[in-house]
Amino acid sequence: MSKSKPPSPLLNQAGGYCRPPADKQFKPGQSGNPKGRPAKKRSKGSGHRHNLDPQDEFMAEMLRPVQVRENDQLVEISAIRAVTRSLNLSALKGDVRAQIHLTKTFEAIRADRDAQSLALFEEAIEIQNWLYEKHKEAESHGTSLADDYPHPSDLLLDPIALEVRINGPVSHDDHRIWDQARNQVADLAGELMTLNAKQHDGPLGAKDLDARRAIQTQIHELNRMIPDIRTLRRLGFDLQRHRKGGAIS
Repeated sequence: MSKSKPPSPLLNQAGGYCRPPADKQFKPGQSGNPKGRPAKKRSKGSGHRHNLDPQDEFMAEMLRPVQVRENDQLVEISAIRAVTRSLNLSALKGDVRAQIHLTKTFEAIRADRDAQSLALFEEAIEIQNWLYEKHKEAESHGTSLADDYPHPSDLLLDPIALEVRINGPVSHDDHRIWDQARNQVADLAGELMTLNAKQHDGPLGAKDLDARRAIQTQIHELNRMIPDIRTLRRLGFDLQRHRKGGAIS
């Protein structure tokens, strides 16, 4: 079976975390610090080093919580949100420069997010196709990848919203949790059958009735949160919508 990795444009870029571009990597025998260790810079009087990045300083200041008055109450929001709110109020009052600035900023952010969503969606399509080919190749060799996760059928791709969701377990650890939940459903179903059989011998007492209601509630919740594989692989099934709806399949 092929051992090729799934295509991933984002992972094939030259740079990345712990993966600098080739022209920036150290050459064999080359020191990473040819000038030696620099002397420590200390601030006057404090004895502590000041080596914070200006961008970090800027972001920290923009995210610093500030108090503003809202509906006659003081609320705490980030500084950047307070600035944006003030600019927005100016725009609503007719400040043309504020209106133009906000409109351009909004459109730029939306375009950037749309581009990111499209790139991730296209990558998800490639990964799903690669997973299908992987399963098809395994079947041609008489083997099964039933224990491989995520299963390609569990990838739900929405081309309108450019959303990618996973209907089932995404890893072996996650699958173990699903198995435990399905085994619990089977055990509860057995207890429910025992109570129903007991009812043939006469009306159930209050204790048995309460137990039956509790079991039914547990089965309902488990089926809602972790449905069986047959339900997961149903055409058009959406786990997120299923969990919100609370229906038992």
